[in-house]
Amino acid sequence: MTDAQLLLAVLVGLYLVECVSWLPRGVVIARPGPLGGTEFEGTAGAPAFGARAAAWTPPWRPDRGLFVTQPWPVCFSPQGVVPCAAAAFNPGPRAEGRARFVSWSDLAPVAAREGDLFAGGERLVRVGSHALAARLAALAGELRALAGQAPETEFRERVDRALDAALDDARARARALQFEEQTQSLRVLAIALFLFLFAVVPAVAWVRGLAASWAPLLLGLIALMGATAWELRRAHRVLFPGAASQRWRPVLTAALSPVSALRAIDVLAHDAFGDAHPAALAAALLPASRADEQLRAWLREACFPAEPALPADGDGAAAACVAWQRERERAALERRLAGEGPAKRPSREPGVVAWCPRCLADYTAAAVRCSDCGVEVVAAEG
Repeated sequence: MTDAQLLLAVLVGLYLVECVSWLPRGVVIARPGPLGGTEFEGTAGAPAFGARAAAWTPPWRPDRGLFVTQPWPVCFSPQGVVPCAAAAFNPGPRAEGRARFVSWSDLAPVAAREGDLFAGGERLVRVGSHALAARLAALAGELRALAGQAPETEFRERVDRALDAALDDARARARALQFEEQTQSLRVLAIALFLFLFAVVPAVAWVRGLAASWAPLLLGLIALMGATAWELRRAHRVLFPGAASQRWRPVLTAALSPVSALRAIDVLAHDAFGDAHPAALAAALLPASRADEQLRAWLREACFPAEPALPADGDGAAAACVAWQRERERAALERRLAGEGPAKRPSREPGVVAWCPRCLADYTAAAVRCSDCGVEVVAAEG
């Protein structure tokens, strides 16, 4: 193997590693499909290392980023909080988590730090989105002031307003349009850098040799990486004007590392919709019919939650808190569907004797619970 071939192999390996993102378990990703379009997927069942799950982006799409969103990773109730999500991506399992109930009187002030929620000096829950962590920290402060001091209806209305804002599809569409406009140049640079590294450099090295052509190739690489870093900084300032402290590290990394520059779009995509509900993101990125399917799938999850509906360490107080939050999320989803309930039973196939009310899987043999969701199946009507 020649030096040029070895260099190319190392570059390809590093780039493939860069295409893997390690995210908090339970988040929902929207990534470019292999042949176009957008695919939504939960990370609860993805390969994981500790509390982080692996999410893969197609390496041949350097111009398209990995969008990350999630249902609220913490449950609120008039009595206290539980650091676990009430909902899980449907279809798919529920991410493991803690269910330790903390009353409002015992809860230290909640703050967003490093994209997570902290209560005092202790991490309350991993969020993975600076935008969502900041929004939930502010909401927790408001709810803490209301708890025990205001009628429960006022507490409930405040949570409902926050959920309605997270499910606002018009806001998500406007954000998607802004993202496309602000990242246009960055996407062009990503394609140019991809072609330069994996087409131009190998071709020139093959024809002229790396020793005779390394200087102009290096200058071209530096120019593309510098332009990418500059454009990343500009787009980040527009999309995240209040996040100056989070800007310098990815910009500097893009200026120094070609593989990081190739995936610079992910720096912006990961948090672009962090505080939006996955159903709102689906409305912004998918055709109307598929977005409606996503919305109804989340409603079915709220009505028939995947088992276990509560982590194993949860007690009665935690169960009540999660149930309260799940009911508020169900009501918010129904408001989006103009009062409609879960999706109707799909057309029955021959031989089906039961079906899952959550993931709609059919069963042709006797079953008590869905093998994927753990939800009790419903007998098919005669």
